[in-house]
Amino acid sequence: MKNLAPYFYFFSNAAVLVPNKYTPSPPKVVGWEFGRTFSYYQLVFLAIMVSMGITRCLMTIEKEDTPERRVRPKRHMTFCLVFGIGCAVVQLAMLFWFEPPSQTRYTISTLLQFLQVLVITWFGMEYCMTCSVNYNWLIIPTIITCSLTIYGFDWIGRVEYSKLYLIWNMCIFSGLLELWLMWWNGVVNSYIYDISMDNIRNSDEDDDERCINCSKFSC
Repeated sequence: MKNLAPYFYFFSNAAVLVPNKYTPSPPKVVGWEFGRTFSYYQLVFLAIMVSMGITRCLMTIEKEDTPERRVRPKRHMTFCLVFGIGCAVVQLAMLFWFEPPSQTRYTISTLLQFLQVLVITWFGMEYCMTCSVNYNWLIIPTIITCSLTIYGFDWIGRVEYSKLYLIWNMCIFSGLLELWLMWWNGVVNSYIYDISMDNIRNSDEDDDERCINCSKFSC
């Protein structure tokens, strides 16, 4: 089962845009002690993701298809996965170590998100646009384990952090699955890259046909 892009990439981008700033505003839900709001830093992160993402996409999508081509993106994505999983673990640990209105937690979290945006967008985009893995039956136990873990975090954690428990655990489990499949089964061309190569081949064939017709007409 080949997918358009790694689940980890989607979840990491979503994690950066989840409301992450806590203020002692009046609770909107009974039982909540703090309100969760967006930060203007997240708009900067979104702009970086879009601008760098488009740049990397244009740089990599039309690379010639060779066996060596997948080595570099695979190595880069390995770094992205390890870094992203590490960030998610630290983010989860801080949710238990610091109280919701902690400025220290917010500062560290924002810095980690900024670094993650740079790493995932610059190095991970090349992989996402050109490579994929064949997801197999391991995705089912991964989903089950991730769901049980999220339930456990919700049970012992704070209700204010419920959405962050969700997204960071999804990053961890999807990243571990992607890392295992990538190195155990290898990587294949993504659908996006195959479509791009088909378009290039069709364009080259049309150009060759026009050249042949022009040469015949000249004769």
